[in-house]
Amino acid sequence: MLLYNDIELVVKRSKELESRLREELGAQGDGLAALARSVEGMLPPQTFQQLLDVAEMRNKIVHNKNQDILENRDHFVQLCNEIEISLNELRTHFQPRGSGKWGCLVMAIIITAPIICLMMNPS
Repeated sequence: MLLYNDIELVVKRSKELESRLREELGAQGDGLAALARSVEGMLPPQTFQQLLDVAEMRNKIVHNKNQDILENRDHFVQLCNEIEISLNELRTHFQPRGSGKWGCLVMAIIITAPIICLMMNPS
C-alpha cells in the first residue's frame, strides 16, 4: 500500500469523492462542498455533513500555507471511508440504469412519461 503525505492524501481522496459525485449522482459545481450541495437531497444527512467536513479539512490543508499536515489524519481517512461506503450503498440501491446525468435523465423520463401521457389523453 502506498503511503501519502497529508497533502497528497487529501487531494487524492477529495478528487475521488468529487469524481464519484459527478459521475454517479450527476453533481455539478466546483469543489467538493459545491458538488455535495448540488445533490444534497439525494444524500443521507450524515453523508452530506461528512462531505462538508472533508471539504473543510481539504481547504485548510490546501489553502493555508502554514498547514501541511491534517489535525487528525485517522479521522479524515475514516470520514472518507464512510462516505465511500454510503456512496456504494446509494449506487447499489438507487442508481438507475446508466450512470450520472444519463441515469438521472432516464429515471426522469420513466417517472414523467405516464404523467405526460395522461395530460395529453385525458379520459
